[in-house]
Amino acid sequence: MRPRVLESHAETGDFFLSRAGVAWGYRSRLATEQERNSGSPRTVVEPDPVAAPYARELFERIASVLPEGGRLYLQTMVFGRNMIPVDEIDIEAPRDSDAWYLALMGRQFPGSFLPFGDEQIVRSAEPHLRLVSSESGRLDYIETIRQWRKRFAEPSLRKTLMKVRLIPRWLTSADFRLAFTSGVSANSVCFERELLDHYRLTFERVG
Repeated sequence: MRPRVLESHAETGDFFLSRAGVAWGYRSRLATEQERNSGSPRTVVEPDPVAAPYARELFERIASVLPEGGRLYLQTMVFGRNMIPVDEIDIEAPRDSDAWYLALMGRQFPGSFLPFGDEQIVRSAEPHLRLVSSESGRLDYIETIRQWRKRFAEPSLRKTLMKVRLIPRWLTSADFRLAFTSGVSANSVCFERELLDHYRLTFERVG
């Protein structure tokens, strides 16, 4: 799994590795001289082979309430096999590019940071839970999003009232306007391009 690189903006507090990223076992470090010479910025973000503190605690707690041999059924989004290095994500990138769609997703779901593939989830669940089965539901989820969008578009008084309540935020937040008036479904595109994936996982309690 290749390192994911990003530019650190510590002086402004604008650092891409969120608490969610730490939870899934990412670590940040200074780039090596070789990495800098090859064009990497000064800070590298990569999956940590051991740490995933909050995710590990979550799985440990789940295991504690399961009987021996009890099972956990989990559905989750993950970064997909075509995910780009995070330093390339840029809302100023050409429209319709992978970098632009991922930046748009970041504005629709601020603070989120997904695991890379199902293997990072499996590693975080060990040693309390063992994987029984793993299945990609990416194509199903694309259809789910399509149905959601169809239903969201159907007019109703309740939806109109909800939109009216959001007007102050729409007026004051450029990111909010961009996220919800872009005219595209970034979620759908990211799944179609396999920048994101969706997994159904079954785990069994160990011991």
